[in-house]
Amino acid sequence: MGWISGARKKTATVLLMSLGLLSLPQMAFGAQKDITLKLGGQYCGVYLDDVKHALRKLHGVGNISFNSSQDKVSIAEASDGPKEADLINAINNVKGDGWYCQAESLH
Repeated sequence: MGWISGARKKTATVLLMSLGLLSLPQMAFGAQKDITLKLGGQYCGVYLDDVKHALRKLHGVGNISFNSSQDKVSIAEASDGPKEADLINAINNVKGDGWYCQAESLH
């Protein structure tokens, strides 16, 4: 009989593989960057769910948080995620003409 029995060997292998898989999201996203955009428009606060939905469609976008008192949105994304211009376009094109929420760079 070996040092580890067959059943224990399988359990140990599954456990080690699971631990390795838990680190995959971190490896997949690598370093993250935060981008903060200014939001403007008379009714922008009403449409924050639409803004969040539009941003979530972009590959690499992580956490999205709004600061309504300063009219800003902060987006955490993978280092290879969308560029700032892509985020701005996603927000500005949510509803087409007459859309009351516009994003702009803080730079």
